[in-house]
Amino acid sequence: MINILSAGIAGCGEKEYFEKFSKLCQKKRKKVNVINTTDVILKVARKTNPEINKYNVLNFPKSTRNIWYQTALDQILNEKLIKNAVNIVNIHITYWWKEGPEEVVNARILNSFFEKLDPVFFIHIVDGIGLIKERVDKVAENVGRALNVESILRWRDLESYVTELFAQINRKDYYLIARAQSPNTLFDLIFDNKLKIYFSFPITFAEGKTKKKIEKFVKELDKIAIVFDPFKVEKFETFITKMKKLGVDAIVKRDYQLIDQSDIVVTYFPKIAPSSGTITEMNYANSSGKIVYLIWPNKKYSPWTVHPARKVFASPAECLKELQKVAHQRKKRN
Repeated sequence: MINILSAGIAGCGEKEYFEKFSKLCQKKRKKVNVINTTDVILKVARKTNPEINKYNVLNFPKSTRNIWYQTALDQILNEKLIKNAVNIVNIHITYWWKEGPEEVVNARILNSFFEKLDPVFFIHIVDGIGLIKERVDKVAENVGRALNVESILRWRDLESYVTELFAQINRKDYYLIARAQSPNTLFDLIFDNKLKIYFSFPITFAEGKTKKKIEKFVKELDKIAIVFDPFKVEKFETFITKMKKLGVDAIVKRDYQLIDQSDIVVTYFPKIAPSSGTITEMNYANSSGKIVYLIWPNKKYSPWTVHPARKVFASPAECLKELQKVAHQRKKRN
C-alpha cells in the first residue's frame, strides 16, 4: 500500500490531473485509488443534516465540523484505503472564507490523521490564478460571492505554506506539482527515484524560435529526469493589475519551492538576455546547496553570471550529456 496526501484549493484542477494519472497507472498496470475527503465528510454530515453541501459546510459550528471530520477521516483509514494500490487522499487543508482564512477542523485532528495515514510524501496541486478563477466562477453556488483574484492568490499561498508545515511535522517530503505537469511526474516520484531537475530560463524572452529551442531541450530532459518547469504554471501576474507586488512575491516563492524540491538546477540562456530572475534563482539554488548547471551561448560572460554554477556548458547537448551521466550514476546507486 502506497499512500499520498494531496492538498489544493478549490478550482486548482486536481480532478483533471488525477484522471490523467489514473489512466497512466492503468496503462502501467498499477492500481490507483483517489479518495476525495470532502465527499466522505459530506456523506457523514448528511446523515444528520441532509441540507449540507460543500458550499455551506463552514456555516456550521466548529464543534460540529470536528465531529464530522473525525468520523470521515476514521472511515478513510478503516474502510477506504485499498491494499496493493496507490491511495491518493485529496483534501483542502485550509479554507478561505469571507476574506480570510478559516479553521474548518482542529489541526490536532488533521495531524493525527496524517500520522496514521503515513503518506510517502505530501503534494500540493497548483494552477494559474486565471484558470482557477474561471473554474470557481462556473460553480452556480458561487454566484454573488465568488472568490476574487486576490483571495484566490492568498488562499493558494496559505494552502502551500500549511501543507508544507504538516509535511515537515510528519518528516515527509513535500512537492508542489503544477496541474499542467505530465502525470509521469507523480508516477516517477512514487515508483522511480529519478533525478529531479528545476529548469530555469528567462521566461520573458521565451517566444518564437527561442521558445521552440527551450521546449525541445525540456523534452530531452524529461527522458532522463523529473523536470519541474515554472512555465507549466500560467503566468498569472497579468491578472493582478492592482496587486503587482503580491503577484511578484507569489511567483518568487513558488519558484523557490520548485528549486527546494529538486536535486539540480539547469539554467538555460538560449541567447544572451537580461534576466535578473534567472540569475537570482541560480544564486538561491547555490546558497541552498543545490548543484547548478549553466548553459551560456557565448564564450564571454561576467564572473557574476557564472559564479553560482558548478559547470558551464556551451550548448544544451553538452549539458544533456553530463546530466545523462549523473542520472545513470544515481540509478546505479539505487
